[in-house]
Amino acid sequence: MKKILTVIIAVTLVLCSGCTKKPNRQEYNKPVTHEAFEDMNVLYASAQIKSYETEEELFDSVDMVFIGMPTATFTDGTARYFDLDGNEVTKDEKYFSSYTVRDIQVVEMLKGDSNTDTVRIAERGTVSKNKEGETIIAGALLPIAKQNVKYIYYVNYDKDMDCYVINADNGIICADGLDERLVKTVDSTRLEQVEKRFKTQFDKYDRTDEAA
Repeated sequence: MKKILTVIIAVTLVLCSGCTKKPNRQEYNKPVTHEAFEDMNVLYASAQIKSYETEEELFDSVDMVFIGMPTATFTDGTARYFDLDGNEVTKDEKYFSSYTVRDIQVVEMLKGDSNTDTVRIAERGTVSKNKEGETIIAGALLPIAKQNVKYIYYVNYDKDMDCYVINADNGIICADGLDERLVKTVDSTRLEQVEKRFKTQFDKYDRTDEAA
């Protein structure tokens, strides 16, 4: 009887492990298409902030580092607004900063809980309209990530928003080569440091041949 129970438990564990198995690399290689935000004017709140001399300092300071890809386009994200004191307000009230929240699928955890499948990220900037009635993105801080492109995220948890925010000092790096627009905005020295640390990952997820 004990032997039979042992076999049943073993089979159950195997089946369960199969159910929770993460997708392989090919399953992560989803199509990348032109997105609505790419046709909009983007108004930046300020230039990128240089807070750390090296990538190592940045890596050590943040709560989590991972390779992930947005599961939705930026324009489909949820907009949130905050006043000067950090209180959440509505779009129609006077606000100091705005964020677009969307889920990022974790492809590989580099610093943090390896059991994490998705991370909720708040990106500075929201879809808005200017005085002329043109649809724009206002208040952005970093380049906007594209759906299904793999990026290295350096993030910190914000308890007031109950989600993570990308570090303003080059806290998002394209890892698969499909977002040439973002690659051009990253500090070249910092990019070299990131590529050196994560050479294995850059080689593994490279899709530059598709970009060409």
